[in-house]
Amino acid sequence: MTLTTDYVKFGTRFWEAFLPRFLLLTAAGVISHFSKAQSNLEITAWAIAVIGLVIGFFAVVRARTFIYEVRFLDGNLLVAGSHYNTRWEKQFDIRTTVVQIKSQGRGPGRVNYFLRMVSGGKKVDINRSLNWDYTALLTIFNEFKRNKGEKIIFDEKYYLEIMEKKEKARNTSSNP
Repeated sequence: MTLTTDYVKFGTRFWEAFLPRFLLLTAAGVISHFSKAQSNLEITAWAIAVIGLVIGFFAVVRARTFIYEVRFLDGNLLVAGSHYNTRWEKQFDIRTTVVQIKSQGRGPGRVNYFLRMVSGGKKVDINRSLNWDYTALLTIFNEFKRNKGEKIIFDEKYYLEIMEKKEKARNTSSNP
């Protein structure tokens, strides 16, 4: 079984992570500058530049690794991705690999989920850059558990139900 998502180049991933935050920061800086009678334009510009560099650093960290393919083959999990724009592939023995459902907060009421595969010294996060839909993540998780012969525990069921609801809500809002 092979599951894929669209490949996105590093530059595109970087700008998607960087630009919205930087534009918000710039707008806040401009509004702040013009709302004060005695504000200094040079200080405001330097503050925007320094905070912009910090945002840029975190955008690079977030965008550098990208998973675009997951394959189940003969008791192994093959994960294909790219680090910046250099493609790589990692192989995990399903018997010795642990899958975890992780969440990352993205503001009030906005939590997104990803899968973390860990085996020995290897670790990959699937959907860390939010490029997979939840249907594919659910399929990956369930297929992994089926291949490994593990039952889904209560905590995992809880997260799986949330992911299913988020996918249904996304499909409902995109297909009126």
